[in-house]
Amino acid sequence: DDDETEEVPRYGDRVDHFVFGLCDVMTVREERMKIRAASGGKLREIHLGAMKVLKPIVEDGRRVFKLVKKG
Repeated sequence: DDDETEEVPRYGDRVDHFVFGLCDVMTVREERMKIRAASGGKLREIHLGAMKVLKPIVEDGRRVFKLVKKG
């Protein structure tokens, strides 16, 4: 896919998750990432191997990576 990136989101970035919506990246370790909804809420752990990470756009000075389900 042309829009897929090898870059990995890091602390301070945001992700647009296909289920959880816009989330702040809290930690990234290997293939695991902890995210929290931008509006607040509980910390969730996701596995990056289960999704495609698309090239980021910049919104309000922060990188936002769109995450889509593989397959």
